[in-house]
Amino acid sequence: MSVSPRKRERFLRGFARTGLAAHGIVYCLMSLISVMAAFGLKKEAAGKSETFRLIHEQPFGKGVIFLIGVAMLGYVTLKFFQAFRDTRHQGKDLKAIMIRIGMFWAGLVYLALSITAFSIALHRPEGEGGEGEKRELLVTKALDLPWGTWVVGIAGVILFGAGIYQAGRGVTRSFMKYVDLHSSGFRKTFERIGIIGHISRGVVFCILGYLIVRAAVNANPGEAESTEGAFDFVRNNFGNALMGVVAAGLLAFGIFMLVRARHERMNFDQKR
Repeated sequence: MSVSPRKRERFLRGFARTGLAAHGIVYCLMSLISVMAAFGLKKEAAGKSETFRLIHEQPFGKGVIFLIGVAMLGYVTLKFFQAFRDTRHQGKDLKAIMIRIGMFWAGLVYLALSITAFSIALHRPEGEGGEGEKRELLVTKALDLPWGTWVVGIAGVILFGAGIYQAGRGVTRSFMKYVDLHSSGFRKTFERIGIIGHISRGVVFCILGYLIVRAAVNANPGEAESTEGAFDFVRNNFGNALMGVVAAGLLAFGIFMLVRARHERMNFDQKR
C-alpha cells in the first residue's frame, strides 16, 4: 500500500516538530538544573546526559526518557533532510555547503544523544558514561592517531566557529527567517528570547571549542569537557552569577525551541 506524498509530508512535519519540542525540553531541564546549581540549590550543573539520568530517577522516568529518544529522531530526520536534500534551498556555493555540513553534523550529534537516551532507558552499560567521559574517550582515541593533535585542535576550532555562528544568528536575528510569526503579537517577545538563547548557546559552544583546543595543545584529553564542564569553567573563572546568566540564557534557547516546534516553516520537498 503506497503512501501519498501529502500524507508522507504531514507525517515528517509532525515527527520533526516533535523532535524540535524534545530538543527544547532537554535544554529547558538542563538549564533549570544549572541555574539551581549557580544559586547553590543543586550540587552540580548538568549536561544533556546528566539531565537524562535525573529524569530516569523520577517516577515513569524510564518511559519518558525512551519517548524523548524517539522524539529526538524527528530532529535528526529534519537535519538530515536539510543537509542532503537542501529543503531550505541554501544552494551549492561554499557558504551553503558549510551550512549544510553543519546541519549534517547537528543530525549526527542528536542521533548520538538519542542513542544515549535509549541506553539510559534500557539500563545498558554503555549508557552509564556521562558526556564528559565520552568526549574524553573520543579525544583520547583521536590524539593517538597520526596528526591526532591537529585533528583535535581543528575540531575545537570548528566548534568555536560554530559558537561564533550561533551568536551571530542571535545578533542578526536571522533565526526568524524560517519562523511563521508575522501576524502574531508574540513575535517581538519571541525574537528577544531567540536573541538571548542563541548568544548564550554561542558562548557555550565557544567555551567547549576552547577547551578542546586546550586539550589538544596540552595533549590532555581530560580538558575536553561537556556542557556541564562549560558551566564549571564559567563558575570557576567568572563566578556563580555569570554561570547563572549563561544557564538562564540556555533556558531562553529551550523556550525558543518549544515555540519554534509549533511555528517553524518546514517542508521535505526539494522543489518547494
